[in-house]
Amino acid sequence: MTRYFQKHVRGQTRRVLIGRYPIILADVARQTALGFASDWGRGVGKLLQIGTPTLGTATESYLARPKLRSEARRSAVRHQFELHLKDWLRLPLDEITKSMVVERHRSMAAKPSPASHTLKYFRTVWNHALRVHELPESPTMAIEWYEERPNGSIIEDLSVWRKAVDELYNPIQKAFYEFALVHRL
Repeated sequence: MTRYFQKHVRGQTRRVLIGRYPIILADVARQTALGFASDWGRGVGKLLQIGTPTLGTATESYLARPKLRSEARRSAVRHQFELHLKDWLRLPLDEITKSMVVERHRSMAAKPSPASHTLKYFRTVWNHALRVHELPESPTMAIEWYEERPNGSIIEDLSVWRKAVDELYNPIQKAFYEFALVHRL
């Protein structure tokens, strides 16, 4: 259970994390909230940390990074989140629990690769937000990841494969694919 101080300011909800049960008990949380209300009334409330970002905000912050690998990755993250995590985009990160993540992963079991990729993207966005926000460890730690198996497709046209590998941004990925081709991994 997470305890917050919440106030509506000019039509927007402002929320400040007080603490999590059992570390912060109800009486202590109540006293802290009264202190926040008093501070806010005197004009000091603007200095309080205003909670954690929503998944949508954290995702946009992650995708805005200049060092993000490629536009294809940006598109993939947006697509997977819109397709599989749309109902979470407005949730503050600290309200997304381990049980929610495990259940979502399990509900996508019919397509194990998208399930794992979507929640690995989620973990990446979470860890990026963790750099500047007070968050617990990523709830994806509770997931039993699905084993990913190759689909068995065969390279029909080596020149098309070469062009696709040459267009990869990451030189390590390029080297891996060339190594895998030569050594038939």
